[in-house]
Amino acid sequence: MSIFRTEIEIPKSDFRISHENNIFLIGSCFTENIGQKLNNAGFNVEINSFGTQYNPISIANSIKLIIAKLQLQKDDFIFHENLWKSFYHYSSFNSPNESELIAKVNDKINYADIFLKSSKYLIITFGTAWIYRYKKTNKIVSNCHKIHANEFTRELLSVENIVEIYTDLINSVISYNSDIKIIFSVSPIRHLKDGAFGNQISKSTLILAINTLINNFNCTSYFPAYETFMDDLRDYRFYAEDMLHPSQSGINYVWKKFTESLMDKETLMIMSEVEKLNKFVTHRVNNKDSEMYKSFNNTMNNKIKELKTKYPFINL
Repeated sequence: MSIFRTEIEIPKSDFRISHENNIFLIGSCFTENIGQKLNNAGFNVEINSFGTQYNPISIANSIKLIIAKLQLQKDDFIFHENLWKSFYHYSSFNSPNESELIAKVNDKINYADIFLKSSKYLIITFGTAWIYRYKKTNKIVSNCHKIHANEFTRELLSVENIVEIYTDLINSVISYNSDIKIIFSVSPIRHLKDGAFGNQISKSTLILAINTLINNFNCTSYFPAYETFMDDLRDYRFYAEDMLHPSQSGINYVWKKFTESLMDKETLMIMSEVEKLNKFVTHRVNNKDSEMYKSFNNTMNNKIKELKTKYPFINL
């Protein structure tokens, strides 16, 4: 019987992610999806220290801030609709309290510096090659924060723009952490606000730029998340109701491909043990005063302790 789809065979990567590695993830909301999967599977991860970011320049600017250990100042924030906001950050960071926001983002930069410095893998997911530039400062922003569109100019990055910026960035990252490996991917999230044609031009630009970078740097690799959605799944069933973001089943499929490509049998075995523990932990006991609840808690704590003793490097 014919199979009415083309399954993309992703070869085994030369890189091998294990639970002993710190993994730093940055980029589009698809980064959040894979990062949360890694976190749930017991890996040590730092996910989007600046919140969700879509374009390569904003991602690069964030990494530069981290490795330079720069602290944001009052001039880096704006007050809009009764909230303090940063053009470096996603809207989830917005706060009515300026001093608290400054302290929060700078603490996050300090933590990201420590984590990235000790990371074995840096996973960067590009979402779009379209950028927005704030007219008052001429700076590219990560998020427009619902400020009127007239205050921004919209531009499409070129392959050459991205390659030039990331050539410098990768060299800086290698100097900062000589052991690091960088995995690029392109998010399958559809940016249809740019139009269908604009979205395709954008994704093509990102893929061409990444192709140049991975050919120029041995410490880099590419995971085909976008291609898995477009050429393998190729079906709206694997998108959420908005028809833009991947559904949970779509994310699960890409995650399976990710683990098969980048993890060895031992790592997959540890993941299986963590998954069993997670299923046990999520079991509900309604009466918290009952002996059953106390017994459940004791068993759960013993299982966690046993797994931590067996694999002291896992994150539980």
